[in-house]
Amino acid sequence: KNKTLTQKAEVDVEIVETKIEGQLEKIKALQEQSDSHLQALKDELRAGMASVKSYEDDETSKKAALEAFMAGEGLPLTDKEAVRATSARISDINGEIRELRVRIRPHNENIAFFEHNENCPTCSQGISDAFRKEKIDGVKSEITNLEIHIDQLNEELKEATANEARYKVLKEKQSELDNEVYMAGVQVNFSKKELKRISEKIKSHNERSAVAIDEDELEDLRSKRTIISGAISSLNREREVLMTCAALLKDDGIKASIIDQYIPIINTLITQNLHQMELFINFRLDN
Repeated sequence: KNKTLTQKAEVDVEIVETKIEGQLEKIKALQEQSDSHLQALKDELRAGMASVKSYEDDETSKKAALEAFMAGEGLPLTDKEAVRATSARISDINGEIRELRVRIRPHNENIAFFEHNENCPTCSQGISDAFRKEKIDGVKSEITNLEIHIDQLNEELKEATANEARYKVLKEKQSELDNEVYMAGVQVNFSKKELKRISEKIKSHNERSAVAIDEDELEDLRSKRTIISGAISSLNREREVLMTCAALLKDDGIKASIIDQYIPIINTLITQNLHQMELFINFRLDN
């Protein structure tokens, strides 16, 4: 019975050992897969860090370009009051020119009147040529002064319009540079978010045991192996005791040892008794 139990326990141990080996292989495969995934994440993290550095350098370069522009070519844009004043002056000049043209219109009508009328249309009184000439020359002089003023205003308008156009070109350039800085910042923020996402995935990967369930099962199998191995050791000790007892109970065991100890005494007693009976016979027992 002891031998049967031992053999059964040994079979159970072999089964458990086989399961443990299979579980270890499975854990190894999962670990390799986990390590491969982790390495891919680390590679992605390094690439992400390089992207962030590249985008940050690009953003710094764009900001430097904008600052250089605003300190040089775009400097006039920093005087916002002057920019607004130019636009306002253009509007004022156009208004003044319109007003002057309106003032010229009746003067032209007066010239036409004196050029085409020798008599007063109201009282029919004659108008001398000298008076007509004086009036026409006086009105033409006023018109000339008004036109000179208009020409001056047009020159000022031309300069203000050129300044406004230049402001517009500079403003467009500034807007372009601002947009480049903004887009570079967007790229930096996006790449940093991606970097954070990858870092969190790595952290989650490190905190999460990809083979936790398998490790638990392996530990359970190891516990079973320990229990069964303990049972085998107990059975082996019991078998050793039984085999010792069996060996002692065999003819060449403890009985033989006891007989070996008592046979000389028995032989001595037999010889003494035979001598007392005057029988001189050599009688000896052996084991």
